[in-house]
Amino acid sequence: MQDSSDIARELADVTLTSSSLEEIVVFKQLSKLLMKRIKRNYTRIVTLGLILLGMFGVLPASTTSLIHNGSTFVFAISSSTSLLDN
Repeated sequence: MQDSSDIARELADVTLTSSSLEEIVVFKQLSKLLMKRIKRNYTRIVTLGLILLGMFGVLPASTTSLIHNGSTFVFAISSSTSLLDN
């Protein structure tokens, strides 16, 4: 039985090592907050509409590229904050 447990740990995306059931609740909260953050970032990126501005020649491609890369950097920095309050 030990071998099958080792295989399950290797294949799992996430392994809970605590024996406390409270950790499952915290993990669930963390997963909900993370999905909320991902959806918010995606909405922000799509809302910028840079592709349309570049396609129709409103902005040059170099400008839209610069804005896209800058906004990606800002989103990455803002997403590196902690989700859970200790």
